[in-house]
Amino acid sequence: MQSIPLHPEDWEGNGIDLGIECFAAVSNGERVENPKHYRAAESQLKRAQRTVARRKNKRSNRRRKAVNILARKHLHIKGSVPTFTTRRRLMRFDVTIRSPSKI
Repeated sequence: MQSIPLHPEDWEGNGIDLGIECFAAVSNGERVENPKHYRAAESQLKRAQRTVARRKNKRSNRRRKAVNILARKHLHIKGSVPTFTTRRRLMRFDVTIRSPSKI
């Protein structure tokens, strides 16, 4: 088992700061911007929501179809966020995250 150095001067590798202004900032100066999935799909969501709002009969097939389209658009946004965070960006840094243990 390797020992973890206690002083930051003895550490090797890069540190990553996950933040609010940018998605990640690496200690070597590289910044990864936030992709803003919701803002990119906002116009599609707006259009689908208007379609649902125009369907007045709540039990009609057209309204059900419009609700399903809106739900799929929301699921697409929800699914794209974890894909970005885990697969695309952090994998290229070759990062091993260790939790501090009691000494």
